[in-house]
Amino acid sequence: MKAANSHHSNYVSMTKQERTKEKAKLSNDIKKVSNVISDTKSSISNLTSSILKFRDEISKKKSQVQSLNEIAKKHGDDCIVRWKEDHFKYGQPSNFIKKILHSNRYETERKKASEIMNSSTPGISAKESVSALNKQVNSLQSELQKTKNDFNEEKQLLDDATNIKDDISTKISAIDKIEDDLKKANETKLKARQDFCLVYQSNAGCKALNQEARKVFRKSGTSGFVSGSKVIQEYERVHGSEIFGRGNKDLKYRIKAQCDDLSSLVKEAAKGFYTPSSKTFTTYRGQGMTSKGIELLKESFHANPNTVYSPGQFFSTSSKVGVATDFANRSTDDIKVLFTVKGDSSNGLSVPGGLTFENDEGESLYSPLANFKVTDIEGSGNTYYVSLQETKQQTKGVQLLPY
Repeated sequence: MKAANSHHSNYVSMTKQERTKEKAKLSNDIKKVSNVISDTKSSISNLTSSILKFRDEISKKKSQVQSLNEIAKKHGDDCIVRWKEDHFKYGQPSNFIKKILHSNRYETERKKASEIMNSSTPGISAKESVSALNKQVNSLQSELQKTKNDFNEEKQLLDDATNIKDDISTKISAIDKIEDDLKKANETKLKARQDFCLVYQSNAGCKALNQEARKVFRKSGTSGFVSGSKVIQEYERVHGSEIFGRGNKDLKYRIKAQCDDLSSLVKEAAKGFYTPSSKTFTTYRGQGMTSKGIELLKESFHANPNTVYSPGQFFSTSSKVGVATDFANRSTDDIKVLFTVKGDSSNGLSVPGGLTFENDEGESLYSPLANFKVTDIEGSGNTYYVSLQETKQQTKGVQLLPY
């Protein structure tokens, strides 16, 4: 379990591309190890068969030695033996009739005994046969021991390869679990963004959500409120009442449910819109700011350029500088500010069911959880240009971005 947890923590810090590359390498490694395991199992099977054959052969030869000893005990060590039906027997006929009738067969069986014992003489004694058999048994036992040693080495190789395969499999499982968890988390975040966007996209909903977000994340102002029916009416006015027919029927209830609990909606959406990645995007934001706000931002930047800020609300940006400039110019505040934002955690609007309002703003939202540093401030009079660079999320010392 500790090893699995260790693998998990190592792979969590990797990017998706790094994990994909690592899994491909591990998959290739497991194929190689599997081939070793297959070959080793085949070798072990062959060695097992050889061991059984050696044991069987040794057992047979020991049985033959025992038979020869019994013959020698009865007829003397130097008596000639013969080979009949896979057994050693006394080499001479037991009576005169057999000698007359079967002398040729006996002669053939004596020669056969000599051949089996690799003797060049036409007849071999019980004593000589026992000696030859004992040598064969000793040789077979040596071969058996060597085969056992080979078997043990192959068994150890199999155990080692199996452990390696199990370890690789554990690593692959750890990567798969991370990807599965990320997929589930991404699906959860996508739903949170969609729930938010269903309300945020409408004029009434946008105002209420921004108000609620400032209440939750800046601890200022009052709670936002919007009627779900009012948001639905706006969709029906743009898309027609039939937009909520068939597959979109549940979206009405979904919109009303989100409008009934704006606090939970903005909290979940804050997590859903915060998706740090390895790719940095440049977007723009135009807004108004009070004279006090811009002075505070300038003073803080010159005193400590490493000051980390939180927007304290959903930070709407556009991929088009013209759109952001227009928003800044339309502001009724004393100061017009154009932000250039470089970051990696923002997301575009995601509205399900074909309810998207057609516009050309290229909007991308940063979560209230995103953190930024000011990298440059230029301008004078009532127009300023501020550059923001997203940083890793901080837990301490984060200030709210002045307005």
